[in-house]
Amino acid sequence: MRAVLLASATAATFGCFLFAMLVTQRLSRSSLGFADVLITSTKSLTTQKPADTLESIKRLLPKIRHSQFENGLVAFLALTQGDIQLSREIDLTSNPGWLEPGQWPELVERSRRDACIVAWVLMNTGDQELGTALLQQATAYIEDSLPLVTEHPDWDFPEVCYLAAGDTEKALLSIETQLSHNHLYAWRAVHLLPMYDLIRHEPRYQAAWAEYERRIGVQRENIEKMAADQVPSG
Repeated sequence: MRAVLLASATAATFGCFLFAMLVTQRLSRSSLGFADVLITSTKSLTTQKPADTLESIKRLLPKIRHSQFENGLVAFLALTQGDIQLSREIDLTSNPGWLEPGQWPELVERSRRDACIVAWVLMNTGDQELGTALLQQATAYIEDSLPLVTEHPDWDFPEVCYLAAGDTEKALLSIETQLSHNHLYAWRAVHLLPMYDLIRHEPRYQAAWAEYERRIGVQRENIEKMAADQVPSG
């Protein structure tokens, strides 16, 4: 239980408040090793030691091979820490359907937040044509079937799809829309994804990030106090 509370509190401290709730719900009935990976990963956001997270992930993988939720999250974490090959291995081992276009409609509908990330990984690990086709299908699904995802983005981060396709204008607009709606969920983690490198130098992105930091800073002190009150001593 201590690990669950630490994981939730750490995620919340960095502005991932909804993520903290999900972590608490999931980890309360999952392995504490997964909580340790989350804690290590979140610490790496400030210590800049991705090797710690990657080593924790590799130790954990045999224990979570039957859980798509945990595998999906550690694949995401591996990618944010710069190991694209490990991310690909985890994604395709846990869900080989990503290599089968006939399975994409169901996968995209069920995992639309992951589809564009997997597509980018495929495109950058030797499966350019397959990844491009998956990216096009996932983006079309979001824009045509779920217009609120782009008009009122919060959970889905549609800019990941746009950045994977090289459309920086749509990506910047998506980020600015999230900021205007005060949707700050998981920015610090998601924006570590390598496709964001396309816009890190852009003044509009830098301005959006500075405003995000300001808003999170206002909340951080109270969140840290709440987290400290929940963690048992000893």
